[in-house]
Amino acid sequence: MLFLLFSTALASQPRTADRPSETCSGTETDPTEIGSGTTEDPWLICTSEQLAGLADHPDGSFKLGADIDLEGTPAGAGSGCALFPTEGGFTGHFDGDGYTVSNHRSTRGVFACINGGTVEDLHLDNVTIHGDGYAVGGLVDFADSAYISNVTVTGTVTNKDNGVAGIVGVAYDSTLERVGFEGDISGTNNSGGVAGILVRSDASDCYAYGNVEGTVNIGGIIGNIISVGQVSEVRRCYAATNVSDLGVTSNPKVGTAVGITSGTVHFGGEGEESLDTVFALASGDKPLIGSTSKYIGSMISATRSILLDPSSYERAGWDLDTVWNAPTATTVPTLR
Repeated sequence: MLFLLFSTALASQPRTADRPSETCSGTETDPTEIGSGTTEDPWLICTSEQLAGLADHPDGSFKLGADIDLEGTPAGAGSGCALFPTEGGFTGHFDGDGYTVSNHRSTRGVFACINGGTVEDLHLDNVTIHGDGYAVGGLVDFADSAYISNVTVTGTVTNKDNGVAGIVGVAYDSTLERVGFEGDISGTNNSGGVAGILVRSDASDCYAYGNVEGTVNIGGIIGNIISVGQVSEVRRCYAATNVSDLGVTSNPKVGTAVGITSGTVHFGGEGEESLDTVFALASGDKPLIGSTSKYIGSMISATRSILLDPSSYERAGWDLDTVWNAPTATTVPTLR
């Protein structure tokens, strides 16, 4: 089992959630009781009922004021949206302030849809999601023009339909930075540790740790990258994952980093191949990318010793002072 080979040491990561809440008061159900809903004075979310009420104010600004244990109920933090063109969904700003939402149980992610909105500084622990529709992710199912930063997720995410991942099921024209997933991913088409499908989107300083399986287009970091008409970028990311197909098709397109790409993708630095490198744990004869049209930059099929060596990341230009905690003899890098 992969989990016997590495540790992410997530429990040792410092989190602002270690401090007690200081400003939570007012009713337990109204998410607009404290604050004014602006980015300068966001509404304060302190309970699961308030978190669910966020869906009634999709264009507001919110901030967590305490850890929230959902105790197996859905978060209900965001409503769905109409796709292509995208209408509805969460369009506001959500600041987790380093707090943790735990034990989300649902058929959908914490946010069903983020449409032009921002989610940052949030930890989701022990999610259990069993989806049966287009796009399922631990944080968000479908994202369009979204900005997602400093978000980690642990748990299990499955989907019987297209697009499944630990952070976002399907993302269009979005940016993901400083995001990570630890756990198990299982799906059909387009399964990835961080994202199931990325369309004209970028990911940087990201990781996936655990197990990823599916029927076709399966990647340790991303299942499917579509960048026709615009170059997508994946920089300073790693996968320490066991990637496998379910034996349904003769050509499942399995990659230790990415299942399939179309269009041009920059992995690591353009021109300077030693910079911003993407690492993926080597696994037998599996390639870094299951099927690709073209990519530029630097990717490394890494042994265990490479992933656990700080100098690997130093040479690759990773920031081990402010963004990443350096690996140790037994732990892969973690986000600060």
